[in-house]
Amino acid sequence: MRVTAYAARYDDIYPIEGAYFEAIAPGAFIDADFSRCVLLLDHNSALLLGRIGENLNVSTDAIGLRFSCSLPETNLADDASNLIKNGILTSCSWGFSIRADEWSSSPSGVPFRLITAVQSVYDVSLVTYPANRQARIISIK
Repeated sequence: MRVTAYAARYDDIYPIEGAYFEAIAPGAFIDADFSRCVLLLDHNSALLLGRIGENLNVSTDAIGLRFSCSLPETNLADDASNLIKNGILTSCSWGFSIRADEWSSSPSGVPFRLITAVQSVYDVSLVTYPANRQARIISIK
């Protein structure tokens, strides 16, 4: 089975733990390091599904940070693919460090962070509770 999804999308504005809003600027991934990126379930390193250079491909396009992974033959991957096929697991996320961001506030005083440059992407994850609800699984085949 191959899962394809967006872990992050440009220009979507989403809340972070009720503290502030965030968005990713187009081009933020241009110089990002993906060399150690893995695919996880719910950002849990004990639930490893893929690794860059093995069965995981990560790229960027006009929409955002896209990944495709040929799932391994494991019980975890079988469970994840069944959850995806049944529409139960639908969302994605990413683990990262920032090179540059810009902070501002809305007229009502709510903080807003625009991520303008990503340093590293450590993981892309299939998640139950995404920060950005638009970061979704596209297909599983």
